[in-house]
Amino acid sequence: MLKYNINKVLKTRLISQPVGFLTHHGMPRQTANRLISGRFKNLTTKQLEKLCLALKCTPNDLLEWTPDDEKILETNPPLKQLLPAPIQYQLKDIAREIPFEKLNEFASELDQLKKKYI
Repeated sequence: MLKYNINKVLKTRLISQPVGFLTHHGMPRQTANRLISGRFKNLTTKQLEKLCLALKCTPNDLLEWTPDDEKILETNPPLKQLLPAPIQYQLKDIAREIPFEKLNEFASELDQLKKKYI
């Protein structure tokens, strides 16, 4: 079964006010509320595109796949790349553990990484 994991992506991006974030990026408030609460039936390609642009991700990042039958995994299907992967880090937790006097150095290194991947 395919399902959207929009809230997981928002949480990973440390977005604390997801409805406001989505409306800021062109999503109508009612649609944003439905997306966050999981009360939506489908997404149009336009909505999916807006989400991907706002979250700087691909549609694959917004989807998770849970096979209905575990035997399917033995055949190595293409959907296997959409299996949910646990998030092994939380940036805010890492930042909390760094000594205060090292935060500037930490921020500088993060900035270098950001330049490398953007």
